[in-house]
Amino acid sequence: MASIRNNYTEASKNETYKELLSKLECPFNWELENISKSIKIDYTPHDEEELLPLLKLMRILMIIFMETKDDKSDSNLIFEKLKECNDIYRILKNKAHPEVSSKIVYSVLQATKCFVYLRLNMEKELDLVYQNFEHIDEMNNKEKSTLLGCKAICWSIYHRAGSEVAEQLIREAMKLNGNCDMWHFILAKNLRRQRRDYSSLFDRPDCEERESFLKAYNISKNPNYGIFVAQMYRESRQYKEALKIYNNIFASFDCLCSSVLLRLALGFISQKKWQKAKACLDKAEKTDAKNSMYLHYRGIYFLKREEYLEATHYFEKAIDDFNLAAEKQYVDCIIKTQKSIDVTKYLLNMLVKYKSLPDKQLQPLILNVAFSYWKREHDLKESCRYFLKAIEINPRAKCLMNFYNIDVHHIKERNLYVFLEKYIFPEVIKKCFDEVTIERIKAIREYRHLNDVAQINALESGITCINTKK
Repeated sequence: MASIRNNYTEASKNETYKELLSKLECPFNWELENISKSIKIDYTPHDEEELLPLLKLMRILMIIFMETKDDKSDSNLIFEKLKECNDIYRILKNKAHPEVSSKIVYSVLQATKCFVYLRLNMEKELDLVYQNFEHIDEMNNKEKSTLLGCKAICWSIYHRAGSEVAEQLIREAMKLNGNCDMWHFILAKNLRRQRRDYSSLFDRPDCEERESFLKAYNISKNPNYGIFVAQMYRESRQYKEALKIYNNIFASFDCLCSSVLLRLALGFISQKKWQKAKACLDKAEKTDAKNSMYLHYRGIYFLKREEYLEATHYFEKAIDDFNLAAEKQYVDCIIKTQKSIDVTKYLLNMLVKYKSLPDKQLQPLILNVAFSYWKREHDLKESCRYFLKAIEINPRAKCLMNFYNIDVHHIKERNLYVFLEKYIFPEVIKKCFDEVTIERIKAIREYRHLNDVAQINALESGITCINTKK
């Protein structure tokens, strides 16, 4: 392999480097550049990764990528993480996963090093790594699948912001190799994230999400998959099945890592098994007392026990780490405790704070702003503006069909379109509002009409399908 130094004699050094490296597969070439550094990289503890070293390696590579592309990069941190990557790769290679190509994983690691050395102007190191770089011109299905899986993991590490891209990539990986437990697990996790972020928190897992978690667990029996299977049963309202798995996992209490302990605590909280939930939280606290996930789940523990002041204390700490879910619950708590705060202004500031997240994830928050303008500010004009703004993001979103808002929790109606017709529109029309607001009402009604037509068509299509099968 010719050295880079020989290659850039006829052109500028950096341009030659960029051209050569543009052909390599790693996060620097995976269209991740435009995602803001303000987006937190997955706030959970990562101790469960010891059983899934590929997930750990990709997460560390993403930390390197984010740090390197920053103008104020910390070179000491970058080199520390590169050393960690080398150690993880050795573990990964020794624990060779039968459905993952270690050759492809190593190629991604080495390509990342090349970009780091380029950005930090380390010519000798770059030249040395590139000289020994093994270019892979043709790949078999396992290798192609591994590359797509690595990309999917990197995108999913952005948590909410990368879920949809990660889903698309992992589906492509599964088409090439459906026998890899990790691919099923990553698909299931991303489907769950989107369901929880874009729909109502009370929405249940669909068949594909359920089957993906079960397939991953059935292939490998990895205990980290088991906690997600239990969580899936809980969210499906299959409480007996969930509790059975939770109790089985709890039996190995002394061996459990923090990430499993926290999810286990949440499971026990949902079933009001307070003693076991507290035991899990107390043990996780010993190693992860400042972790956002721990603080969030401890807050949920107090929230479900209706100890709102204590819950507020923990939620307030959790939200320092860009945790939208915790901040939503923080607002509910301060409302319940009658704490002196301008709720509408606070919600508007949240929209600014989380503006880097996808619109679909912000849809429920925009709904809360609309409700707050109506209930707290008695401002129908602004309320209608934000109701329309939320609906325009996705008029058929599940969070519109089954909404939740603490200010109107006493009202049984959960379909937003029906709610607006019953409680908001008559008041607007009665008070003869301005033309702009009336036009907004017309637009919302048109969205409802289109949604009703779509539901009727879907129903008729389903009936036709059933009749055809008969």
